Amino acid sequence: MRLTLLVFGTAALGCGLWCSTGVAQIGQEREAPPPPPLFTGQELPVPPQQHADWTPPATTLPETLISTTQFLFEHGCADPRGCEYRQVTIVVGHLWGGASGKETHAWVLPETAPLKERFAIGWNGLVYPALDVGDPVSLADDIIVPEKWQRLVSAIAESEAVDDQLPLPVRVCLLLRFGEVKLAEKLWGPSTSRLGKNENKLKDPFDSIAHDWLWYAFDRAVCAHMRGDHRISLLTTEPLAAHRAAFEAEVKRRGFEPRRADRSEDEESPPYFEFLEPLDRLMAEQKRRVALPPVVRVIGAPPETFRDQATRVSALVRDLEEVAARQWGQPGGVSLGDDPIIQALEAEGAAAVEPLLVCLENDDRLTRSVSFHRDFFTNRNLISVDQAALSALYLILETQSFDFQDVDNDRSPAGRMGRRQKLANAIRRYWEKRNKLSKEEGWFMTLQDNNAT
Repeated sequence: MRLTLLVFGTAALGCGLWCSTGVAQIGQEREAPPPPPLFTGQELPVPPQQHADWTPPATTLPETLISTTQFLFEHGCADPRGCEYRQVTIVVGHLWGGASGKETHAWVLPETAPLKERFAIGWNGLVYPALDVGDPVSLADDIIVPEKWQRLVSAIAESEAVDDQLPLPVRVCLLLRFGEVKLAEKLWGPSTSRLGKNENKLKDPFDSIAHDWLWYAFDRAVCAHMRGDHRISLLTTEPLAAHRAAFEAEVKRRGFEPRRADRSEDEESPPYFEFLEPLDRLMAEQKRRVALPPVVRVIGAPPETFRDQATRVSALVRDLEEVAARQWGQPGGVSLGDDPIIQALEAEGAAAVEPLLVCLENDDRLTRSVSFHRDFFTNRNLISVDQAALSALYLILETQSFDFQDVDNDRSPAGRMGRRQKLANAIRRYWEKRNKLSKEEGWFMTLQDNNAT
Protein backbone atom coordinates (compact mmCIF):
# COMPACT_ATOMS: atom_id res chain seq x y z
CA MET A 1 0.00 0.00 0.00
CA ARG A 2 1.38 3.43 -0.96
CA LEU A 3 0.20 6.64 0.71
CA THR A 4 0.90 10.05 -0.75
CA LEU A 5 0.39 13.36 0.99
CA LEU A 6 -1.47 15.75 -1.28
CA VAL A 7 -1.03 19.39 -0.39
CA PHE A 8 -3.83 21.60 -1.65
CA GLY A 9 -4.01 25.35 -2.03
CA THR A 10 -6.72 27.48 -0.46
CA ALA A 11 -10.16 26.13 -1.36
CA ALA A 12 -8.53 23.62 -3.67
CA LEU A 13 -11.59 21.40 -3.56
CA GLY A 14 -13.83 24.09 -5.00
CA CYS A 15 -16.07 23.13 -7.89
CA GLY A 16 -15.07 23.46 -11.49
CA LEU A 17 -13.62 21.35 -14.25
CA TRP A 18 -10.99 23.71 -15.59
CA CYS A 19 -7.85 22.02 -16.87
CA SER A 20 -4.59 23.92 -17.14
CA THR A 21 -2.89 24.35 -20.46
CA GLY A 22 0.37 23.99 -18.51
CA VAL A 23 -0.13 20.23 -18.05
CA ALA A 24 1.11 17.96 -20.82
CA GLN A 25 -1.53 15.88 -22.57
CA ILE A 26 -1.58 12.22 -21.59
CA GLY A 27 0.48 10.14 -23.97
CA GLN A 28 2.36 13.11 -25.39
CA GLU A 29 5.92 12.78 -24.20
CA ARG A 30 8.72 14.84 -25.58
CA GLU A 31 12.24 15.59 -24.51
CA ALA A 32 12.34 18.74 -22.39
CA PRO A 33 14.77 21.45 -23.50
CA PRO A 34 17.62 22.23 -21.11
CA PRO A 35 16.66 24.74 -18.43
CA PRO A 36 17.82 28.32 -18.93
CA PRO A 37 20.73 29.49 -16.75
CA LEU A 38 20.19 30.83 -13.25
CA PHE A 39 21.12 34.43 -12.54
CA THR A 40 24.52 34.62 -10.85
CA GLY A 41 24.89 38.38 -10.53
CA GLN A 42 24.75 40.26 -7.26
CA GLU A 43 22.17 42.86 -8.27
CA LEU A 44 19.79 44.05 -10.96
CA PRO A 45 20.81 47.47 -12.30
CA VAL A 46 18.75 50.59 -11.70
CA PRO A 47 17.47 52.03 -15.01
CA PRO A 48 19.41 55.16 -16.02
CA GLN A 49 16.56 57.65 -15.40
CA GLN A 50 14.75 55.86 -12.61
CA HIS A 51 15.17 58.78 -10.20
CA ALA A 52 15.16 61.61 -12.75
CA ASP A 53 12.42 64.22 -12.49
CA TRP A 54 9.31 63.61 -14.56
CA THR A 55 6.86 66.30 -15.56
CA PRO A 56 3.51 64.81 -16.64
CA PRO A 57 2.83 65.82 -20.26
CA ALA A 58 -0.26 67.53 -21.59
CA THR A 59 -2.69 64.71 -22.37
CA THR A 60 -6.31 63.74 -22.60
CA LEU A 61 -5.68 60.89 -20.16
CA PRO A 62 -7.47 61.21 -16.79
CA GLU A 63 -5.63 62.80 -13.89
CA THR A 64 -6.09 59.68 -11.80
CA LEU A 65 -4.12 57.73 -14.41
CA ILE A 66 -1.37 60.36 -14.38
CA SER A 67 -1.08 60.20 -10.59
CA THR A 68 -1.14 56.39 -10.73
CA THR A 69 1.76 56.49 -13.18
CA GLN A 70 3.69 58.90 -10.95
CA PHE A 71 3.16 56.68 -7.90
CA LEU A 72 4.06 53.48 -9.72
CA PHE A 73 7.49 54.70 -10.82
CA GLU A 74 8.23 56.22 -7.43
CA HIS A 75 7.58 52.82 -5.81
CA GLY A 76 9.44 50.21 -7.79
CA CYS A 77 8.22 50.05 -11.38
CA ALA A 78 11.26 50.16 -13.71
CA ASP A 79 11.56 53.40 -15.72
CA PRO A 80 12.12 52.85 -19.48
CA ARG A 81 13.44 56.37 -20.17
CA GLY A 82 16.93 56.35 -21.60
CA CYS A 83 16.56 52.79 -22.91
CA GLU A 84 16.24 51.41 -26.43
CA TYR A 85 13.25 49.30 -27.49
CA ARG A 86 14.61 46.07 -28.97
CA GLN A 87 14.11 42.36 -29.57
CA VAL A 88 15.26 40.37 -26.53
CA THR A 89 15.19 36.92 -24.99
CA ILE A 90 14.59 36.76 -21.24
CA VAL A 91 13.90 33.98 -18.73
CA VAL A 92 10.34 33.58 -17.50
CA GLY A 93 9.11 31.10 -14.91
CA HIS A 94 6.10 28.81 -15.05
CA LEU A 95 3.82 27.96 -12.15
CA TRP A 96 3.50 24.39 -13.41
CA GLY A 97 7.25 24.02 -13.20
CA GLY A 98 10.50 25.15 -14.73
CA ALA A 99 11.37 28.15 -16.85
CA SER A 100 12.03 28.99 -20.48
CA GLY A 101 13.52 31.64 -22.67
CA LYS A 102 10.90 34.11 -23.90
CA GLU A 103 11.44 36.08 -27.11
CA THR A 104 9.72 39.43 -26.81
CA HIS A 105 10.30 43.17 -27.17
CA ALA A 106 11.57 45.21 -24.23
CA TRP A 107 13.52 48.32 -23.26
CA VAL A 108 17.23 47.45 -23.16
CA LEU A 109 19.36 49.29 -20.61
CA PRO A 110 22.55 50.91 -21.91
CA GLU A 111 25.71 48.86 -21.63
CA THR A 112 27.80 49.61 -18.55
CA ALA A 113 31.45 48.64 -18.25
CA PRO A 114 31.41 46.76 -14.92
CA LEU A 115 28.48 44.55 -15.96
CA LYS A 116 29.07 41.75 -18.43
CA GLU A 117 25.36 41.03 -18.82
CA ARG A 118 22.72 43.06 -20.64
CA PHE A 119 19.43 43.89 -18.95
CA ALA A 120 15.99 44.85 -20.19
CA ILE A 121 12.72 46.21 -18.81
CA GLY A 122 9.77 44.00 -19.68
CA TRP A 123 6.23 45.15 -20.32
CA ASN A 124 5.46 44.16 -16.72
CA GLY A 125 7.72 46.94 -15.44
CA LEU A 126 10.45 44.61 -14.09
CA VAL A 127 14.16 44.44 -14.93
CA TYR A 128 15.39 41.15 -16.45
CA PRO A 129 18.81 39.77 -17.34
CA ALA A 130 18.80 39.41 -21.13
CA LEU A 131 19.91 36.09 -22.61
CA ASP A 132 20.06 37.76 -26.00
CA VAL A 133 19.65 41.29 -27.34
CA GLY A 134 18.56 41.73 -30.96
CA ASP A 135 17.76 44.59 -33.29
CA PRO A 136 15.68 47.68 -32.49
CA VAL A 137 11.97 47.27 -33.21
CA SER A 138 9.01 49.58 -33.69
CA LEU A 139 7.21 50.43 -30.48
CA ALA A 140 4.17 51.73 -32.37
CA ASP A 141 3.69 48.39 -34.12
CA ASP A 142 3.26 46.68 -30.76
CA ILE A 143 0.42 48.89 -29.54
CA ILE A 144 -2.77 46.93 -30.10
CA VAL A 145 -5.95 48.58 -28.86
CA PRO A 146 -8.02 45.97 -27.02
CA GLU A 147 -11.74 45.48 -27.42
CA LYS A 148 -11.64 45.03 -23.66
CA TRP A 149 -8.92 44.82 -21.05
CA GLN A 150 -7.77 41.53 -19.61
CA ARG A 151 -9.64 40.64 -16.39
CA LEU A 152 -7.63 42.68 -13.91
CA VAL A 153 -8.23 40.56 -10.81
CA SER A 154 -6.85 37.45 -12.52
CA ALA A 155 -3.33 36.14 -12.17
CA ILE A 156 -1.57 36.95 -15.41
CA ALA A 157 1.32 34.52 -15.96
CA GLU A 158 4.84 35.92 -16.30
CA SER A 159 5.17 34.84 -19.94
CA GLU A 160 1.99 36.80 -20.74
CA ALA A 161 2.94 39.81 -18.62
CA VAL A 162 6.12 40.38 -20.67
CA ASP A 163 4.57 39.60 -24.04
CA ASP A 164 4.80 42.53 -26.43
CA GLN A 165 1.35 41.92 -27.97
CA LEU A 166 -0.90 41.42 -24.93
CA PRO A 167 -2.76 44.63 -23.97
CA LEU A 168 -2.58 45.25 -20.23
CA PRO A 169 -3.32 48.57 -18.44
CA VAL A 170 0.12 48.82 -16.80
CA ARG A 171 1.51 49.37 -20.29
CA VAL A 172 -0.24 52.71 -20.55
CA CYS A 173 1.88 53.88 -17.62
CA LEU A 174 5.09 52.64 -19.26
CA LEU A 175 4.25 54.41 -22.52
CA LEU A 176 3.36 57.62 -20.72
CA ARG A 177 6.60 57.56 -18.73
CA PHE A 178 8.60 56.84 -21.90
CA GLY A 179 7.15 59.96 -23.50
CA GLU A 180 4.91 58.20 -26.01
CA VAL A 181 1.81 60.19 -25.07
CA LYS A 182 -0.11 59.53 -28.30
CA LEU A 183 0.51 55.79 -28.02
CA ALA A 184 -0.58 55.85 -24.39
CA GLU A 185 -3.78 57.68 -25.32
CA LYS A 186 -4.39 55.23 -28.17
CA LEU A 187 -3.96 52.20 -25.90
CA TRP A 188 -6.10 53.68 -23.12
CA GLY A 189 -8.74 54.74 -25.62
CA PRO A 190 -12.37 54.10 -24.66
CA SER A 191 -11.50 51.18 -22.39
CA THR A 192 -11.76 53.15 -19.14
CA SER A 193 -15.39 52.07 -18.89
CA ARG A 194 -14.33 48.43 -18.70
CA LEU A 195 -11.91 48.60 -15.78
CA GLY A 196 -14.43 47.20 -13.32
CA LYS A 197 -17.93 47.32 -11.90
CA ASN A 198 -17.00 49.29 -8.79
CA GLU A 199 -17.90 52.97 -9.32
CA ASN A 200 -14.64 54.14 -7.78
CA LYS A 201 -12.65 51.94 -10.17
CA LEU A 202 -14.32 53.67 -13.11
CA LYS A 203 -13.04 56.98 -11.78
CA ASP A 204 -9.64 55.80 -10.54
CA PRO A 205 -7.59 53.00 -12.15
CA PHE A 206 -5.05 52.90 -9.28
CA ASP A 207 -6.63 49.84 -7.70
CA SER A 208 -6.43 47.74 -10.84
CA ILE A 209 -3.05 48.90 -12.12
CA ALA A 210 -1.36 48.66 -8.70
CA HIS A 211 -2.84 45.18 -8.23
CA ASP A 212 -1.50 44.07 -11.60
CA TRP A 213 2.03 45.40 -11.10
CA LEU A 214 2.35 44.01 -7.56
CA TRP A 215 1.12 40.67 -8.83
CA TYR A 216 3.65 40.60 -11.70
CA ALA A 217 6.49 41.09 -9.21
CA PHE A 218 5.17 38.58 -6.68
CA ASP A 219 4.53 35.94 -9.36
CA ARG A 220 8.06 36.32 -10.73
CA ALA A 221 9.49 35.90 -7.21
CA VAL A 222 7.42 32.75 -6.57
CA CYS A 223 8.29 31.12 -9.90
CA ALA A 224 11.98 31.98 -9.49
CA HIS A 225 11.94 30.33 -6.05
CA MET A 226 10.29 27.22 -7.52
CA ARG A 227 13.01 26.77 -10.16
CA GLY A 228 15.85 27.57 -7.73
CA ASP A 229 16.71 31.03 -9.11
CA HIS A 230 16.88 32.39 -5.58
CA ARG A 231 18.84 35.57 -6.24
CA ILE A 232 16.27 36.76 -8.79
CA SER A 233 13.57 35.93 -6.24
CA LEU A 234 15.38 37.86 -3.51
CA LEU A 235 16.06 40.87 -5.75
CA THR A 236 12.33 40.92 -6.54
CA THR A 237 10.93 40.38 -3.04
CA GLU A 238 13.13 42.94 -1.27
CA PRO A 239 11.88 46.05 -3.14
CA LEU A 240 8.37 44.62 -3.17
CA ALA A 241 8.40 44.31 0.61
CA ALA A 242 9.88 47.80 0.96
CA HIS A 243 7.05 49.40 -1.06
CA ARG A 244 4.10 47.27 0.07
CA ALA A 245 3.06 49.59 2.92
CA ALA A 246 3.04 52.58 0.57
CA PHE A 247 0.69 50.79 -1.83
CA GLU A 248 -1.62 49.81 1.03
CA ALA A 249 -1.68 53.40 2.32
CA GLU A 250 -2.32 54.84 -1.14
CA VAL A 251 -5.19 52.51 -1.98
CA LYS A 252 -6.77 53.40 1.37
CA ARG A 253 -6.21 57.13 0.78
CA ARG A 254 -8.00 56.84 -2.56
CA GLY A 255 -11.03 55.33 -0.88
CA PHE A 256 -10.93 51.71 -2.00
CA GLU A 257 -12.38 49.12 0.36
CA PRO A 258 -10.72 45.71 0.83
CA ARG A 259 -12.03 43.15 -1.63
CA ARG A 260 -12.94 40.68 1.11
CA ALA A 261 -16.37 41.59 2.46
CA ASP A 262 -17.15 38.42 4.45
CA ARG A 263 -15.70 39.58 7.77
CA SER A 264 -17.33 40.56 11.04
CA GLU A 265 -17.52 44.18 12.18
CA ASP A 266 -14.95 43.64 14.93
CA GLU A 267 -12.48 41.80 12.67
CA GLU A 268 -9.36 43.70 11.71
CA SER A 269 -9.45 44.98 8.16
CA PRO A 270 -7.37 42.66 5.94
CA PRO A 271 -4.61 43.97 3.67
CA TYR A 272 -5.97 45.20 0.36
CA PHE A 273 -3.46 43.17 -1.65
CA GLU A 274 -4.01 39.91 0.23
CA PHE A 275 -2.05 37.75 -2.20
CA LEU A 276 1.16 39.32 -0.78
CA GLU A 277 0.59 37.63 2.61
CA PRO A 278 3.39 35.03 1.99
CA LEU A 279 5.84 37.73 0.85
CA ASP A 280 7.82 38.13 4.08
CA ARG A 281 8.32 34.40 4.50
CA LEU A 282 9.31 34.04 0.85
CA MET A 283 11.85 36.87 1.17
CA ALA A 284 13.34 35.42 4.37
CA GLU A 285 13.73 32.05 2.65
CA GLN A 286 15.57 33.63 -0.29
CA LYS A 287 17.94 35.46 2.06
CA ARG A 288 18.72 32.18 3.80
CA ARG A 289 19.30 30.30 0.56
CA VAL A 290 21.45 32.98 -1.08
CA ALA A 291 23.72 32.93 2.00
CA LEU A 292 24.15 29.13 1.92
CA PRO A 293 27.59 27.75 1.04
CA PRO A 294 27.76 25.16 -1.76
CA VAL A 295 26.03 21.94 -0.67
CA VAL A 296 26.49 18.38 -1.93
CA ARG A 297 23.00 16.93 -2.26
CA VAL A 298 22.33 13.25 -1.69
CA ILE A 299 20.35 12.80 -4.90
CA GLY A 300 22.87 12.74 -7.71
CA ALA A 301 25.95 12.31 -5.49
CA PRO A 302 28.25 9.30 -5.96
CA PRO A 303 27.12 6.40 -3.73
CA GLU A 304 30.29 6.48 -1.65
CA THR A 305 29.58 10.09 -0.59
CA PHE A 306 26.93 9.07 1.93
CA ARG A 307 27.69 5.48 2.89
CA ASP A 308 26.88 5.92 6.60
CA GLN A 309 23.11 5.67 7.05
CA ALA A 310 22.83 8.22 9.87
CA THR A 311 24.79 10.76 7.83
CA ARG A 312 22.75 10.00 4.75
CA VAL A 313 19.41 10.37 6.58
CA SER A 314 20.53 13.66 8.11
CA ALA A 315 21.54 14.95 4.68
CA LEU A 316 18.25 13.85 3.14
CA VAL A 317 16.29 15.69 5.84
CA ARG A 318 18.44 18.75 5.11
CA ASP A 319 17.68 18.28 1.40
CA LEU A 320 13.93 18.45 1.96
CA GLU A 321 14.30 22.14 1.11
CA GLU A 322 14.90 21.01 -2.48
CA VAL A 323 11.62 19.09 -2.78
CA ALA A 324 10.10 20.43 -6.00
CA ALA A 325 7.01 18.35 -6.70
CA ARG A 326 4.55 20.20 -8.92
CA GLN A 327 0.78 20.45 -8.86
CA TRP A 328 -0.81 17.89 -11.17
CA GLY A 329 -4.08 19.63 -12.11
CA GLN A 330 -6.69 22.17 -11.16
CA PRO A 331 -8.50 21.48 -9.04
CA GLY A 332 -5.71 19.29 -7.79
CA GLY A 333 -2.82 19.07 -5.40
CA VAL A 334 0.89 18.48 -5.06
CA SER A 335 1.92 14.83 -4.57
CA LEU A 336 4.94 15.39 -2.35
CA GLY A 337 5.54 11.64 -2.15
CA ASP A 338 6.49 11.61 -5.83
CA ASP A 339 9.61 13.67 -5.16
CA PRO A 340 12.84 11.59 -5.24
CA ILE A 341 14.10 13.08 -1.94
CA ILE A 342 11.01 11.91 -0.06
CA GLN A 343 11.18 8.54 -1.80
CA ALA A 344 14.80 8.20 -0.68
CA LEU A 345 13.76 8.88 2.91
CA GLU A 346 11.00 6.31 2.58
CA ALA A 347 13.64 3.77 1.53
CA GLU A 348 15.65 4.50 4.70
CA GLY A 349 12.75 3.19 6.78
CA ALA A 350 12.91 3.18 10.58
CA ALA A 351 16.22 5.06 10.73
CA ALA A 352 14.55 8.15 9.27
CA VAL A 353 11.55 8.30 11.64
CA GLU A 354 13.02 10.26 14.57
CA PRO A 355 14.99 12.76 12.42
CA LEU A 356 11.79 13.40 10.44
CA LEU A 357 9.80 13.90 13.66
CA VAL A 358 12.33 16.47 14.84
CA CYS A 359 12.01 18.19 11.46
CA LEU A 360 8.22 18.15 11.70
CA GLU A 361 8.41 19.77 15.14
CA ASN A 362 10.98 22.48 14.53
CA ASP A 363 11.84 23.15 10.87
CA ASP A 364 10.72 26.51 9.40
CA ARG A 365 12.27 26.24 5.93
CA LEU A 366 10.33 26.14 2.67
CA THR A 367 10.44 23.54 -0.07
CA ARG A 368 10.39 24.61 -3.70
CA SER A 369 6.87 23.22 -4.13
CA VAL A 370 3.86 25.53 -4.41
CA SER A 371 0.17 24.69 -4.54
CA PHE A 372 -2.73 26.85 -5.67
CA HIS A 373 -6.49 26.87 -6.19
CA ARG A 374 -6.35 27.87 -9.85
CA ASP A 375 -3.42 29.23 -11.81
CA PHE A 376 -5.56 32.20 -12.89
CA PHE A 377 -6.29 33.17 -9.27
CA THR A 378 -3.68 34.89 -7.11
CA ASN A 379 -3.50 32.60 -4.07
CA ARG A 380 -0.19 30.75 -3.71
CA ASN A 381 0.53 28.23 -0.94
CA LEU A 382 4.26 27.94 -0.26
CA ILE A 383 4.76 24.37 0.95
CA SER A 384 7.01 24.11 3.98
CA VAL A 385 9.66 21.53 4.81
CA ASP A 386 7.67 20.21 7.79
CA GLN A 387 4.91 19.20 5.35
CA ALA A 388 7.46 17.30 3.28
CA ALA A 389 8.73 15.58 6.44
CA LEU A 390 5.16 14.58 7.28
CA SER A 391 4.72 13.12 3.79
CA ALA A 392 7.84 10.98 4.28
CA LEU A 393 6.55 9.79 7.68
CA TYR A 394 3.22 8.79 6.16
CA LEU A 395 5.05 6.70 3.56
CA ILE A 396 7.36 5.01 6.07
CA LEU A 397 4.61 4.26 8.58
CA GLU A 398 2.06 3.42 5.86
CA THR A 399 -0.72 5.31 7.60
CA GLN A 400 -2.05 8.81 8.07
CA SER A 401 -4.16 7.94 11.12
CA PHE A 402 -2.80 8.84 14.53
CA ASP A 403 -4.29 9.71 17.89
CA PHE A 404 -4.48 13.38 16.99
CA GLN A 405 -7.30 15.78 16.13
CA ASP A 406 -6.65 19.28 14.84
CA VAL A 407 -9.42 21.21 16.57
CA ASP A 408 -7.37 24.36 17.30
CA ASN A 409 -8.49 27.42 15.36
CA ASP A 410 -5.33 29.39 16.20
CA ARG A 411 -3.77 30.08 12.79
CA SER A 412 -0.92 32.20 14.12
CA PRO A 413 2.70 30.98 13.68
CA ALA A 414 2.75 29.98 17.36
CA GLY A 415 -0.53 28.11 17.00
CA ARG A 416 0.69 26.29 13.91
CA MET A 417 3.92 25.34 15.66
CA GLY A 418 1.94 24.00 18.60
CA ARG A 419 -0.16 21.78 16.33
CA ARG A 420 2.96 20.47 14.62
CA GLN A 421 4.47 19.50 17.94
CA LYS A 422 1.26 17.79 19.08
CA LEU A 423 1.09 15.84 15.82
CA ALA A 424 4.76 14.84 16.14
CA ASN A 425 4.12 13.59 19.68
CA ALA A 426 1.13 11.56 18.50
CA ILE A 427 3.21 9.97 15.72
CA ARG A 428 6.02 9.32 18.18
CA ARG A 429 3.63 7.51 20.56
CA TYR A 430 2.36 5.43 17.65
CA TRP A 431 5.90 4.58 16.58
CA GLU A 432 7.09 3.64 20.07
CA LYS A 433 4.32 1.05 20.30
CA ARG A 434 5.01 -0.47 16.89
CA ASN A 435 8.65 -0.05 15.95
CA LYS A 436 9.58 -3.47 17.35
CA LEU A 437 6.67 -5.21 15.64
CA SER A 438 6.44 -6.66 12.18
CA LYS A 439 4.07 -5.05 9.73
CA GLU A 440 1.53 -7.85 10.23
CA GLU A 441 1.74 -7.56 14.02
CA GLY A 442 1.03 -3.86 13.68
CA TRP A 443 -2.08 -4.65 11.65
CA PHE A 444 -3.34 -6.99 14.37
CA MET A 445 -2.69 -4.31 17.02
CA THR A 446 -4.95 -1.97 15.07
CA LEU A 447 -7.64 -4.62 14.69
CA GLN A 448 -7.57 -5.26 18.43
CA ASP A 449 -8.15 -1.58 19.20
CA ASN A 450 -11.91 -1.05 19.43
CA ASN A 451 -11.37 2.72 19.41
CA ALA A 452 -9.35 2.74 16.20
CA THR A 453 -10.73 4.73 13.29
